[in-house]
Amino acid sequence: MIDLAPVVQAATVAQDFLEVAMPFASLRPACLLVLPLVLSACVEGLPADPKAPRMSQKGTCFTYVTAEPGGLFALVSGKGDGTLTPLGQKSKPMSAEAVDAAFAKEVQVLGIMPECLAVYARDRSAAQPAARMTAPAPTAPAPTAPAPTAPKA
Repeated sequence: MIDLAPVVQAATVAQDFLEVAMPFASLRPACLLVLPLVLSACVEGLPADPKAPRMSQKGTCFTYVTAEPGGLFALVSGKGDGTLTPLGQKSKPMSAEAVDAAFAKEVQVLGIMPECLAVYARDRSAAQPAARMTAPAPTAPAPTAPAPTAPKA
């Protein structure tokens, strides 16, 4: 005699799977319409226009302003080398008027440089706080009182 218990059990599992999977399958067309919008909202740091220049593109020259402590600003300039965080030169902190003038001059220079295939520029209105480049200064440990000594006999 053939034991049909495994076959019946497999059929029950398949039926349970279909009961669970079918509602999700009916959502698929809706997901296909909504998924691109959700994914585009999750991509942070990339321009909305895929043809817009990005610092991570090789050959893109960039310049942007960062906010420094004390109400000062610094200008960062460089050329994209294909990495996510290309190296750039950072100016010394300067006033708002000075950084605006330096930014305008830098954008003008980048616009005529033949090695700049594209220009990424963000002025003072889009300034982000500068990343801390150095480790904080070490603090001296608090002085401790000397341990009491026993009197000598």
